[in-house]
Amino acid sequence: MRVAFSKGPALFVTSSFLLALMAVFVKLASPYVPVSEIALVRFGVGILVALFLAGTGKISLSSGRRGLMVARGVFGGLAILFFFAAVNAGPVTNATVLNNTYPIFATIIAAFYLKEKIKPIIVVPMLVSVAGIILLTSPSFTSIRIGDVYGFASGLSAGVSVVIIRALRRTESAWSVFFYLSIFGAAFSLVLALPQLMVPGLTGLIYISLAAFLGTAGQMVNTYAYKYCTTSVGSTLSMSNSVFASFFGLILLGDRLSLLETLGAVVVLLSSGYIAYYGSAESITEGGCCLITKIRKGGEQMAVTIYTKVGCPYCAAAVSSFKERHIEYSEINVTLNPEKIDEMVKLAGARKVPVIVDKDEVTVGWKGGG
Repeated sequence: MRVAFSKGPALFVTSSFLLALMAVFVKLASPYVPVSEIALVRFGVGILVALFLAGTGKISLSSGRRGLMVARGVFGGLAILFFFAAVNAGPVTNATVLNNTYPIFATIIAAFYLKEKIKPIIVVPMLVSVAGIILLTSPSFTSIRIGDVYGFASGLSAGVSVVIIRALRRTESAWSVFFYLSIFGAAFSLVLALPQLMVPGLTGLIYISLAAFLGTAGQMVNTYAYKYCTTSVGSTLSMSNSVFASFFGLILLGDRLSLLETLGAVVVLLSSGYIAYYGSAESITEGGCCLITKIRKGGEQMAVTIYTKVGCPYCAAAVSSFKERHIEYSEINVTLNPEKIDEMVKLAGARKVPVIVDKDEVTVGWKGGG
């Protein structure tokens, strides 16, 4: 048996680790220079990397929808600036968790801007997440922590940015989106940094450099990982950066959260993760009935290929049947390998799983048997 395992999940966890570590060095660098200056260096490194890769012909930075790309760059840049400000003004854990509320905002905004219906299945988690935010930020009628305000603004800006990406993703490359983010983020940072520009000492320079390179590396790995994971799975896995951030904040920075704040952080993460996954789940249905068609160009595959998705009982039954009968097969899970969806649809003529390709026959669905 040959199973098409995806490296997407491992890449997303790696990206989350790098971005959480970046937040630590942003916090360590903030006593030496303003956060806008740290952000400027971070965006500058991103621009240089993108231009280098474009110069070597490995990527394209061209865009046919510059208006939306500019909007994505503006809101994406603001999200990072607000996040850096939140890290500087409060605990790393709070900043990271509040930044990860973006699926909630993205769902609401997409309902108005993209006319996407809010699924009933995510209404309760959205309300629960609000309760989690209240527990985490502990607002009162007399005061609220400015770091939490920045974190909340970061999540809101990122939510707008995600909606714009949804509108762009059919025509624009991930790298062109990343480039515009870096350009406009650098422009905002420069305007804010110029009046208070400082020259850091050696220690500050090391912290700033590490924050910039870790942030760029984390973003690059994240961009690459989406080639191997769906948006919903990727968004959910990306939230693991809150776990890493909490660990680093506790061990390296001495951050402490109260019991209620910890409960709020857990509630927000679980609710946001649920919304990220189920709120944008791909429209691939599952089927138990079979439809046989012919591949007109003739069979090119020697072994049986089964296209499946996560959580599909018919897919599991089909795979189990082939395994029990000792028939060699190759499994392609389109949840973990979204780049294979178009290939599957072209073969089957439908967005339905499982799809079983055996020489010159394609079987859509599964009802058991051989």
